[in-house]
Amino acid sequence: MSCMFYGPDEYKVRNSGVSTEMRKDIVDRAKIFRGYFKNDIDKRTCFKGNERIRTDIANFIMKRDGVTGVTAEDVLCSNGASSSIGFTLKTLVNDDKDAVSL
Repeated sequence: MSCMFYGPDEYKVRNSGVSTEMRKDIVDRAKIFRGYFKNDIDKRTCFKGNERIRTDIANFIMKRDGVTGVTAEDVLCSNGASSSIGFTLKTLVNDDKDAVSL
């Protein structure tokens, strides 16, 4: 997802051992994602993630899994596993009397 905030020339990889450009389908998808945001503030304001991206994810899940009824409200985007785990633990732990064993 990080490539969506940069122009096409910035997709080039600077490591000589790696392909010099992103695959075309990745660049095309990033261009679509860029259109989902009105401005830089838009990229960072929604707690659950951008609604249009969450809708795309919900549609993908329904198509992939052959289910119906998945909506953007069912999807929470995060910055990765660590932030998701932190969010989940903060949700589960209400006060100093709660405990989680990992």
